[in-house]
Amino acid sequence: MKSRTYCSLWYIVAIFIVCLVILWPLTRHGFYISDDGEWMVIRLSAFFQSFREGQFPVRFLGRLNHSFGYPVANFLYPGFLYIGSLIHAAGFSFLDSVKIILGASVAGSSVFLFFWLRQHFSRFFSFAGALSFTFFPYVLFDLYKRGSVGEVMAFLPASVALYAIDSRKRWLFPAALALLVISHNILALMFFVFFLGTVVIEKRWEYALPFVLGIAMTCFFWFPAFYERQYVIFDSIAISDPRGYVVDSGKMFLLAAPALVAFLLLFALHKKQAVNRWYLWIFAVSILMSTSLSLPLWKSSIISSMIQFPYRFLAVSAIVGCYAVAACFEHIKPRFRLLLFVICIMVWIAVFVRAVAGIEYVLRPEGYYTTNEDTTTVAGEYMPRWAKIIPLKRADHRMELYEGKAALQTLVQTTQKLKVLIDAREDSIIQINTIYYPGWGATIDDKRVPIRFDNPQGLMRVSVPSGKHRMTLDFHETVQRFIADIISAAGVVAYIAFIIGSRKKFVRKRR
Repeated sequence: MKSRTYCSLWYIVAIFIVCLVILWPLTRHGFYISDDGEWMVIRLSAFFQSFREGQFPVRFLGRLNHSFGYPVANFLYPGFLYIGSLIHAAGFSFLDSVKIILGASVAGSSVFLFFWLRQHFSRFFSFAGALSFTFFPYVLFDLYKRGSVGEVMAFLPASVALYAIDSRKRWLFPAALALLVISHNILALMFFVFFLGTVVIEKRWEYALPFVLGIAMTCFFWFPAFYERQYVIFDSIAISDPRGYVVDSGKMFLLAAPALVAFLLLFALHKKQAVNRWYLWIFAVSILMSTSLSLPLWKSSIISSMIQFPYRFLAVSAIVGCYAVAACFEHIKPRFRLLLFVICIMVWIAVFVRAVAGIEYVLRPEGYYTTNEDTTTVAGEYMPRWAKIIPLKRADHRMELYEGKAALQTLVQTTQKLKVLIDAREDSIIQINTIYYPGWGATIDDKRVPIRFDNPQGLMRVSVPSGKHRMTLDFHETVQRFIADIISAAGVVAYIAFIIGSRKKFVRKRR
């Protein structure tokens, strides 16, 4: 038994060594130029600022959108933002915090995929399958070209969830599913369908409760993100044209992976009956949905607005493709296995060289990220509907007199709270140069007063009667968000009880 454990340990060490090789660009000073990478660092710094000021859960990032505020954290995968904030609080820079998340996600995913495959195959076959993920072209594309921190992070909980299902570790599944939901909304939905199908096909009905617990624990995020889409312009604008993000002749390298060859070999060798066909079908569908052959389906506004990029389906292929590779090694004749492994290594090296060959680095001071006030999204798609005129620069003052005569003295000013003394010589209107979003509230002399935002900029305005007053504005949870928070808290408590119950049941069986 010990020798088997040591043998598996050596394979794990080998996986980590391989990961160190492919992750070496993360160790260089500065950051490589990618589509989203640096924007995620900026968003993390703005998130941490709101988090440190006491906003929890964090939803409205007051520094972004030229300091007029932007509710992006209410809609887009906050998982890496919470984890990155904790890493930063431990003493790492925002840039290094993002790098740590990227590196740990790739390495952790590779290891847990090895654990998952070990439920079906021998150690060597599982090792080869895990490496097929590490070198999967889309994984490296996500890492070094797109810089999609959320997608890369989502690979880890997806891998853990698969391992939890096939190893029958029910206690682990809710945590994996919850982390997946907050890692990346879209990938979570895609993997949710895959996991649900796996449970139904394999008749693992005991996973119904873990599914519910995982969804309940993340209600604080997904419910407001779904419910409050009515407040923003997301559904009224086109984020991307799917035709520009399919795997066509210019992106065929994304498919040049042993996983696809292994899948085809399994069918050619008529071995599909001897393996889990559900995994193979998921792999085939995800590959198909990423190519131009699926473009007729992308005419649906639901699919195009929700998934956005067809090649995103390759994230599922990268995970499930590991199974095809391991199964192929198991079912081909032994004398061909070494040759196949050598060919795989050659392909992996070629894929890696192509992925890192064009990397360009920029070296910026930390202040570049901590003072940048961009929205960090593609088209400002989470701008409130009532903000018809989008700000192009920071306002001269956070607060100003819009109408009347009054003297203003600021007592407290953060991105989510204002306290001010007002000496109004007549009825006046105070304008706060922050875009209104549900959750903002105002009081004058501790009495709640309405906030007007019926102006082209959607800025907050408060009417103040003549005299001396103390006005407070702060951002807090709405009733709907608070209920979602309570459900999440209850889900966490129920999950802890579930773990304790599972542990007691395990101890009784051991006896």
